[in-house]
Amino acid sequence: MIIELALIIAMLAIAGRYATPLLTGFFGILFLGGAVFAGILLPLWLTWRQGTSGRENEGMVMAAGLLVLFGGLFLRISLVQAGQL
Repeated sequence: MIIELALIIAMLAIAGRYATPLLTGFFGILFLGGAVFAGILLPLWLTWRQGTSGRENEGMVMAAGLLVLFGGLFLRISLVQAGQL
């Protein structure tokens, strides 16, 4: 997940001003809120939190997995749809 986050940051840096449709409006919310926050940062935090507690919680593992899947879906939707603007 850390590598995916680094690649997204690199993609935005390379795209420069052409990444504006991806960062503004509805697709900005979908990309930043759905893909980056809910799909990468939140599962990363849940996994880290579970690792520090010393015990495995199946609900947290399932929640993190589902968030990653939905984050990937939001990433693909936002990239395709914002690219058409």
